[in-house]
Amino acid sequence: MEKSFTEIRLHKSKPPQEFLCQLIHLEKEYLVLCYLSHSAAHINGVLIEKGSTTIAHYWKDKNYVLWKMKDPGGKLIGHLFHVCKDMRIGSNALSASIRNYSDVFWENFYGQWLTQH
Repeated sequence: MEKSFTEIRLHKSKPPQEFLCQLIHLEKEYLVLCYLSHSAAHINGVLIEKGSTTIAHYWKDKNYVLWKMKDPGGKLIGHLFHVCKDMRIGSNALSASIRNYSDVFWENFYGQWLTQH
């Protein structure tokens, strides 16, 4: 049975966000989560469809997180690197101060890097 895990994103300019994920792997300073998108969204102009899956890698001692995103059919949408700080990993939740979406590094499935600052 998969274990539920809460991701808490802390932002300077908006309220904290919480996402219920499935825990894939957990070590003291590293974990992998899976998140199923419940609604469509856009990141740097890229459509993330409802039902898309994000596999997220978090390291306590690194200032970034890595997401691998796939559409509902399993096709790669792209990779996203978030700049973050103050990563805290617990037994059933993690929190991190995430920079705004305008400060992300996005590689689409064509291998093109799309960045905004």
